[in-house]
Amino acid sequence: FMSLSDSARDQFLCARIYAGHQHAQRPEPLWRGERYGHDRLRIAYISPDLREHPVGHLMVGVIEAHDKTRFETIGVSIGIDDRSRIRERMLAAFDRFIDAQDLTPRQIAERLREWEVDVAVDLAGYTSDSRTDIFLHRPAPVQVNYLGYPGTMGLDCYDAILADRTIIPDEHREFFTEKVVWLDHCYLPVAAGIGIDPPQPRQAYSLPESGIVFCAFSHDYKIHPEMFAVWMRLLAAHPDSVLWLMSRNEATRANLRQAARHNGVDPERLVFATRVPRVEEHLARY
Repeated sequence: FMSLSDSARDQFLCARIYAGHQHAQRPEPLWRGERYGHDRLRIAYISPDLREHPVGHLMVGVIEAHDKTRFETIGVSIGIDDRSRIRERMLAAFDRFIDAQDLTPRQIAERLREWEVDVAVDLAGYTSDSRTDIFLHRPAPVQVNYLGYPGTMGLDCYDAILADRTIIPDEHREFFTEKVVWLDHCYLPVAAGIGIDPPQPRQAYSLPESGIVFCAFSHDYKIHPEMFAVWMRLLAAHPDSVLWLMSRNEATRANLRQAARHNGVDPERLVFATRVPRVEEHLARY
């Protein structure tokens, strides 16, 4: 729905409807107000993407930079182990790491409660392979929505969302069930320690040798007709340019070529990229 509407009010309503439908049954909370007396704050990061994934790229430097004298970090992986370099860095950075892919949400929540986790951070939200049910069990005193899904979860089991004032302007706070906690500058961390492969010649990417390359590598379902029309006007204004897009299937490519023709642009000026397995390759293309 976020790809179709920029109305904060409508997005909030959508999230509340979805949350009420998916999570109508609420289990008894595992944390019941107990006070912990830890020397270091225990923070658990729960994610299916502690691997070769945008969230993994962005978070690994954050985990590595934690002050180990003040914080104990726990990584809870609910996704695949891709044995990548990012995964290796994750394993080394966390004080404690658990591969919980085969555990149930209840089992994971019980583990977090046994460890007396102070803050549980959901790095997935409503994205692929997430497990919101873990947080419905309330295993920690403070539960946070961060990074993977910069929208409201529409659930009262999330106490806070970390954001900046671009992601959530002041006037949009009322459309979040979470308390909005603004970071000083930007909510999106830099991907620390990520290199870039040597770029290949343009022809290796099926691009023309010269001219402007307009590029949008987002998921193709996010391409709205009004936005696409803007792109077509850009191509018309720059006759030697091309538009470089990401697409996963031929049906989408055929539809976009047809839309280009409808907007008076030669469909051959649309160039399609495929996914690459490593972020270093992806950055080299840019």
